[in-house]
Amino acid sequence: GQRAENLGRTNIAFSPQIITSSEIRINPLKNFYLVLTSNCVGKQYIDNTSNDDRVLDPYFVGQFKIQYSFYTKLIRNIDLHILINNITNTKYESNAWVYSYYFNGNRQKDDGYFPQAGIHFLTGISLLF
Repeated sequence: GQRAENLGRTNIAFSPQIITSSEIRINPLKNFYLVLTSNCVGKQYIDNTSNDDRVLDPYFVGQFKIQYSFYTKLIRNIDLHILINNITNTKYESNAWVYSYYFNGNRQKDDGYFPQAGIHFLTGISLLF
């Protein structure tokens, strides 16, 4: 069977009280851009119990992008870019799961966290016709 437990007022799962982002874009040469972005996410509960045993820690990550854009008659816009993600090599989880149940009268808890990649690089081409 199931057991009901009244938790009163709790925080909504995966709803941090603070989320911020910023972007600094520099255009040192024509069609050449340097972009620094950052994201800050506050503490998040991974279920609706507001239990500190089931929480994602706050994190701050930054990205750096180098982009060059040019134009042709056939393709309106071509962007070449290199992106460095998580430039500070922050160790963090952005998602998780939890499953709680009773077995032989004792509460059991299974949970898992999804760690994110450390510093990594991406390259790309964007075409606009």
